[in-house]
Amino acid sequence: MEHLHSHDSGPRHRAPEHPPTSTATDAAELVNRAIDRATSETARRRLVKLYAEHGPPFAAFTTLPDVDVNAETLELDFLDSHHGSFATPEALVAEHLDAMGWTEALAAFRRTWAIPDGLLTWDQTAAFRGITTHLYDVVEAGGLIHAFAR
Repeated sequence: MEHLHSHDSGPRHRAPEHPPTSTATDAAELVNRAIDRATSETARRRLVKLYAEHGPPFAAFTTLPDVDVNAETLELDFLDSHHGSFATPEALVAEHLDAMGWTEALAAFRRTWAIPDGLLTWDQTAAFRGITTHLYDVVEAGGLIHAFAR
């Protein structure tokens, strides 16, 4: 699906499609919405360029409420904020638990007390809720969940 935007003050812009996932069109639509919000040709060109370079994670970033799509620092803001892209909420939770050392801590606790595998596990829903409440904004785009530092 191709999205074209025409603006009275300049040429037509099109966000390039990213073929790796079947929902990449959703990401292109997000960028096209950002292009619609841009107030200058320079900002519109920057959005198209950054989407071509960074794909769906950048498209997702443009939807965050505090993102200024006209900012000259847009790419740096994106790079500073983007934590990662994940196939599932569980993958984000697993990455966070591993980074905190909690996966190994729980495994050591289970070994110490001879607790059988599967008996003591993480509440994935509660962990995801905690992560997305306190640490990251998450946006689905291009078939992935993109996490951005709050």
